[in-house]
Amino acid sequence: MLTDAFLEDPFFRWLVSPGPTHRRRLSHFFTWFLHRALDDGTILVADRLSGALLVMPPDSWKLGIRQQLAEIGLGVRVFGVGRLLSRVLQVDALERQAPSEKHFYIPLLATASSMRSRGIGSALLHRALGHADASGLPTYLENTNEANIDFYRHFGFEVLEVFRIARKGPPMWLMIRRAHGERTSL
Repeated sequence: MLTDAFLEDPFFRWLVSPGPTHRRRLSHFFTWFLHRALDDGTILVADRLSGALLVMPPDSWKLGIRQQLAEIGLGVRVFGVGRLLSRVLQVDALERQAPSEKHFYIPLLATASSMRSRGIGSALLHRALGHADASGLPTYLENTNEANIDFYRHFGFEVLEVFRIARKGPPMWLMIRRAHGERTSL
């Protein structure tokens, strides 16, 4: 579902080379994301896998160059040998753009293409933001599709910066949402 949801996304088409191996490489990439969320974060899933949201708690999501290089086999499967080093450096540059304050991080929110505009993504996001609000912490994400800016703004996200991971790469909208309501202990 994640692969299908992002198959035509401008950023992921650029990041993971388009062509005959694009779907397979993208699938490896999202499988890795799922493993990371299972190890350190939370995965929220809608009925019949119609949508999913991955959320990482504060201080657990940054990879850094060392951890990326430790997973070199995956990097080769996703990016290929020729693009691996540039992608590692670009992901590191993107991580440095994140807010320095403690925050939750949403690396992925996806709805199955056949189920879009039915409130699935909204329900998943509402649930994740409720937890962040209860913790009193902001939530950060990198929006890779300009068409989704208004969707995130509806939930209180604001654009911090329009960022290009590489000179010729597509733009990303780095967005944050401050916690709403009173802080409660969990």
